[in-house]
Amino acid sequence: MTTNIFKNLKDHFQIPDHIPIRLPRKFKKCYSGKTADIGMYDAMLAVGLRLPLMALHHQLANFLGFSVNQIAPNTWRILIRAEIL
Repeated sequence: MTTNIFKNLKDHFQIPDHIPIRLPRKFKKCYSGKTADIGMYDAMLAVGLRLPLMALHHQLANFLGFSVNQIAPNTWRILIRAEIL
């Protein structure tokens, strides 16, 4: 992801201003596990996941014992579509 695209993420995906985002350096994972941050890939946002996460998404991740970034983008797409139905 280029720096220009990264600058437009908040506007494009309607991320609230109070949620900080950072671009990982080359060859680094988006989430290290050493902080309380949540790592997300842009593919998750592209399939429809939006911030802040809804309570249902928190409960699902807790129930499954997964972090948000451990759930595949295709799974988020299915969950969000099922939620809409």
